[in-house]
Order: sequence, then structure tokens, then C-alpha cells
Amino acid sequence: MEKPVIPVTVKGRYFWKGDKRFIVNGVVYQLGKVRKDRSRIHLDPLADDQLETLQRSIPLLKELRLNALFVYYVDETKNHDAAMTLLADAGIYVLASLCGQRRDLSCYRPSETYTPQLLASCFRAIDVMSQYPNTLGFVIANEFINSLRVTSAANYLRALTRDVKKYIALAARQNQRVVPVGISAADISYLLKTQFDYFSAGSDEEAIDFFSFNNSNCVGQWSMIKSGGASLADIFRTAHIPVFFSQYGFNDIPCRPFFNTRAIYTNDDMLRVFSGGIANEFFDGLVRRSTSGGTVKIKKLDDFGSLKTVLGQFFPPILRERIPKTPPEEELFDPSYAFVSLGDCEVTVGASTPERPQMPRRTADWQASHKLPASPMDWAELEERIEENIKDSEWTDVQKEILDMAVDDLAFGIRDRLIIDDDGCVGNENGGDHNDYNRGRTCRVS
Repeated sequence: MEKPVIPVTVKGRYFWKGDKRFIVNGVVYQLGKVRKDRSRIHLDPLADDQLETLQRSIPLLKELRLNALFVYYVDETKNHDAAMTLLADAGIYVLASLCGQRRDLSCYRPSETYTPQLLASCFRAIDVMSQYPNTLGFVIANEFINSLRVTSAANYLRALTRDVKKYIALAARQNQRVVPVGISAADISYLLKTQFDYFSAGSDEEAIDFFSFNNSNCVGQWSMIKSGGASLADIFRTAHIPVFFSQYGFNDIPCRPFFNTRAIYTNDDMLRVFSGGIANEFFDGLVRRSTSGGTVKIKKLDDFGSLKTVLGQFFPPILRERIPKTPPEEELFDPSYAFVSLGDCEVTVGASTPERPQMPRRTADWQASHKLPASPMDWAELEERIEENIKDSEWTDVQKEILDMAVDDLAFGIRDRLIIDDDGCVGNENGGDHNDYNRGRTCRVS
């Protein structure tokens, strides 16, 4: 019997799997095809029509000791049960993007693309993926703020965050799982902290639950720790929510040494502050996928061996200070401690006290308004529909109970009135003469 999957949750500045800290060790997992105009179409790699590719990928993902996939696109019209079950059995969680294809808030045309259709599509994708315990989180946008000139669109992304979190809270009334929500920021060092502050400040109803960002530095082991002359660990030292690398080690050089992987999982400052990272990327980065005669084939590339070597040496992370496996309750959720599972023990290191940031002011480099646009969704209608679903569900449960009771009563009544003899024949318990008995008697023939 398979062990039940433990959902990953957010408590303070870290991800937690039960009472153990969860460190992300993932890879970007996306499939796509190129149009005639050379634009790329993302395919849903977890849909049933891509199941053969996933089945051939999972042994390789396990070989790398990975525990997470970053999926760029989920088609809410398709079934994902088989894929998510295979991944759960392999101990792999999914970070699912809500943007892409039909669901895309444009930073260049935010007011035009922030529509009821966009929200409805996002909500359907949430319904699809929330049912799986190995859904790690939802990424609302990937590299939305990609230059200084689009920072004025940030309030639309914060509004989308507000709407998504409101829907998740409403859906929770139907016992739907509450999945963490975050963003994946572009690799723009001078906007990194400002974006974190803007999207994580304020009330929980509008703020993200985690923050991730891309980092393309891959020249030297310590180059990724620096960002614009400042230490990344220093920038996020007081972060009050989980922060991790949503993409690192871009595959624009051959035979990557993955020094950045070593930095993420061995540097004490990095481990205190960050919750791991996601390597870029599985297909056409670590492996090459091809089809022959309708059969999917996957070939390892040189980068696969490089990453395997580094992760084999440094993941799971090993820190210096150790404590007993079951720490005191007051320490377990103390945000100044970080616990990383190491077999039969836990390890802990200190960290700065987390604090929620203030909303950044508007400047020449950051034009985002604190005022959010009104939601285009008809929330009254949506809430009414959810309440009707809840009532229908409760009525269905009541109907089932009444039906079960009626069946039980009927069964007891029949047993009271009938007897079964040694020959497997059923007759009247009230007796009567021999002929009466035989007239009301039927026999089972085996």
C-alpha cells in the first residue's frame, strides 16, 4: 500500500511537509511545438496524451533525486489523474503556472486582458489542480515585469492575485484544498527587491504566499549569490514568506558545471534564506526527446550527468548544527529556525527575524499604483453558485443517508419474514402447512 502524500504547506518563511522543512529541488518540465512564425505553443505535459513521455521521464527524474516540477501550462479541459498519481508515487510535487496560452495577463495591455474570461479560465485550472495533494503551488505569472516601462502594470497582477486568492478561499467552503499562490519574477536585479515588497506587502487577501525568481548566472560557484553587487541572501534575509529560484542555470552554454546548484544547497546563508531552486530545464537541457514509429524516446545529454553528480554530492543539504529528530514544540515553528530532513535527524540553523515589508513608493523606476483595479468578475453570482453547490452536496449526502437507511430497513424486514434452510432454499418463517410452505418456496441453483 502506497504511503499517503503529505501536502506541502507554507508556515512563516518556509515550506513544510508535515513537521519537516521542504527544500525545493526541481526542474522546469515543459513541452511545446513551434509554429510557422517560430512562436512557441506550450503543451500540457501532464495531460493523458503526454503520459508516455512522463512515464519515460520519471525514472530519470528519480535518478536526479528531484522532488518538484515547474510546469508552464496546465490545460484545464484535460484529465491529469494518471500523471499526478505517477508523480505522487515518485515523491514529486508540481508547481503549476496559471498563465500561458488562453490564460495570459499582458503587461503591455493589462486593462484589455484582465477579463472575466481570464479569471474563469484560471479558476477552472485551480479546480483541476487543487484536488491533488502533490500540487506544490500556483504561479500566477512568469516574468510579468520584464522591464522598467511595464512596472505600471504591476497593480493588475496584484489584482489578479487578489482574485485568485478570493476564489481559493470561496472554493475552500466546498472542502477544496487551499494551495499556496506566488509569482516567478524575471532576472532583473534592480527590480528584484521592489517586486518582492510590492507583491508580498499588505493584507493576506492580496499578498502572495511565496516569491520565486529566475537567475541566469552560471559562470562561477558564487556568482549567483551576488545580484547587482548585493548578496541575494542579504536582500531576502528578512523575507516572511518562502523564497526560491524558479529557474536557474540557463542552458545557453554546453556542458554546464552547475556551480549554482552547489551554492543553493551548500551555502549556509543560502539555506537559511532560500527554499531551494528549479533547474532549467529538462527537455533540450538535460535530455532530448524524440519520437520514432509513434514511440517516445528520451536520451540523456551531458548536462544530465553534470547535474546528477552535483546533486548526488550535495542534496539533501547537510548543515553543521544538529538537534534531536523531535524538537520542542516551541522551536518547531519558530521562524528563526530552519529544519532540513537528513534521514533520522533534523538540522537547524539560525536566520534573521522575518518581517512583512512596506509597500514601495512610486518612483521613476517603479510606477505601480497602490490602488488596484476593480475585479471584472461577478462575485455575487459566483458565491451564489458555490453556495448552491454546497447545498446540493449536503442534500446529496442526506439523500444517500436516507437511501442507505431505507435499504437497511428493507433488508432487516426481509430477513425477519424469510428463512433459509440448509439446502439454500428460502421459505416463509411463519410456517403454515407443508403445501403452503412449498408454494412460497424458491431454491437457489448453483
